[in-house]
Amino acid sequence: MKKIITSILAIMTSIMLVFGITGCDKKPATSSATAYDVVHGSYLGVVDITVNKDGKVTAIKVDEIFFPESWAKRASDGENASFTNEWTDSEEKVVYAKYIRIGDKYFEAKGEVSTTRSVKPVWEEIDGDITDLEKELKDSADVRDWYYKAVKDGEVAIVKAVEDGFEDEKNPADNDYGSMFKSESSYWPGGEEVKGWKGNIKAIEDYVKEHGAGFEIGDLDKDDETGTWWIGDVDTGASLTDFVDYMEVVKDAYQKAMKVYQ
Repeated sequence: MKKIITSILAIMTSIMLVFGITGCDKKPATSSATAYDVVHGSYLGVVDITVNKDGKVTAIKVDEIFFPESWAKRASDGENASFTNEWTDSEEKVVYAKYIRIGDKYFEAKGEVSTTRSVKPVWEEIDGDITDLEKELKDSADVRDWYYKAVKDGEVAIVKAVEDGFEDEKNPADNDYGSMFKSESSYWPGGEEVKGWKGNIKAIEDYVKEHGAGFEIGDLDKDDETGTWWIGDVDTGASLTDFVDYMEVVKDAYQKAMKVYQ
């Protein structure tokens, strides 16, 4: 009888220990998150960030994904210097692929819209609900999420029309910039007196790693003399025109990463 009681007590103790362990509110040592939104008018800004339980940023990567107006445009040379099916603007100055694929959705270049530099087509989904892809990317978080995942997974292509539908023809990464991501591209190269895209992005990353993301957007201010952006009394060294856009995505990623500790 004594052995039975002892065994029951041992089992009950084990159960209490298990519930005690699983019931503990253990927080991870670090937490990571990704946020993305439209930056600089027509690019998808992406921020990957890692924080620790004290709120310190231990790692950050800022990048941008090109919209179709960049990667579906006919390249000056190389594989994408021509497409089987092409769209040309009304002034016959700009040429794009007529058909593109993103994930399992196909789009046709229809109509045109003016930009600050020239004109571009309106991408309309074939047999679908998206009537203006780039407008939807700016207006819809769901569309941005879908686009980000498709590009990240390499599920984007220049396609050509065939009898029974469409067939992948060209890799959109073979555009004039050489990638779908600015971090891997030749976009706005730096020089002796110019930071360029990569130098500016590094300035943002360095600031956040040193000072964190506890800033308020209202604290951002551009110095007309230096041409750089300040946050409070700190000169970030970044001179991007739409610096605020990038910092809003940084703050969003930070807040997402910190949710696990709240």
